[in-house]
Amino acid sequence: LDIDQVTAEQVFERGLRISQLGSGGKKVELSETDNALALASIIRNITYIPGTDLETELLLSRFGEPEQQITDAAGADHWLYPKKGLGIIVNPESKEVFQYLHPADFNQLVEPLLEARSKAQAETETLSQ
Repeated sequence: LDIDQVTAEQVFERGLRISQLGSGGKKVELSETDNALALASIIRNITYIPGTDLETELLLSRFGEPEQQITDAAGADHWLYPKKGLGIIVNPESKEVFQYLHPADFNQLVEPLLEARSKAQAETETLSQ
């Protein structure tokens, strides 16, 4: 949500019930007041991990060829669809991760990937010298 860090922490602390998830994260049941705040807030981004591993062919049939692909240091491919505001992390070793954000904010997803790639390339060049 597009709320400041202090407000987010307060909402978390006021949670009616906090459950520990298997992933290590926490699920918070919001109070009625905080639920209204959440519903009135702008969603900045959404990250979604499907319950099952998806095949590359299925992703291509649903979303088409990505406009850009970036492979990160861990070997995962980031399929980028800036016009759709969608990034998909495709990793054959684990489940895919979908990241949705407003297309106007898409650089917030791309820039860290490009910076990390440039840094890794620079380190590789330094080691090979």
